[in-house]
Amino acid sequence: MRKLLLLAILICCLSSANAQERWGFSFTPAVVQSPRLHYGLQVGAEYRFSDRLSFLTEITKSVGNHSDSSTRNSSYFRIKPEVRYELPETRRGHRRYIGLQLSYTHRKWKDINGGCYFGDTVKDSSINFQTASISSPILTASIQYGKLMPITDNLFIDVFMGFGVRTVFTRYSDLVNISKTQYNRAVCKIVPVSDPAFWTDGTATRFHTNFGVRLLYRL
Repeated sequence: MRKLLLLAILICCLSSANAQERWGFSFTPAVVQSPRLHYGLQVGAEYRFSDRLSFLTEITKSVGNHSDSSTRNSSYFRIKPEVRYELPETRRGHRRYIGLQLSYTHRKWKDINGGCYFGDTVKDSSINFQTASISSPILTASIQYGKLMPITDNLFIDVFMGFGVRTVFTRYSDLVNISKTQYNRAVCKIVPVSDPAFWTDGTATRFHTNFGVRLLYRL
């Protein structure tokens, strides 16, 4: 929450600058995975270089108490910059855009309920453990398409979607009571598979998609 507060203060300071009309800010409820799904809060700031070109940066933090008793010391933080180019306005006044979005997610937790993982090269067996510390940051790159639908002159509903690549860099450490078990699993890393990417102790690259709705307020 401290990082979210700092961003809110930054937005307030920037809004008082001479180029006030070029700034905006966004708010989006989010769902985050670390490792279970739970709620997050995403806020951001936008700067418009021209009527067509803009730059949006958002940060996401998990919020609330996590009910998952199988993990502890869980932390999650994501930063997501995006360059946007707005297309000609539609007859209904909707502002369409295309963009290039990158994101980096920091996430780690301690599994105290036991589990298993796979090596980066061995596909026919899994490593079982009683407890483990897991670090699993994520890097993504995607092409975005969205539409800004005005509610007022300054407030917009931003509906977006994107497709790209997601790379997960997972490391297991502090393992307790290790054993190996025979296990056959899919080897394709492009299309979605049943196993989470953080089950691989190493680097896993997968297809990435995102979609959602945010509120965007432009000064």
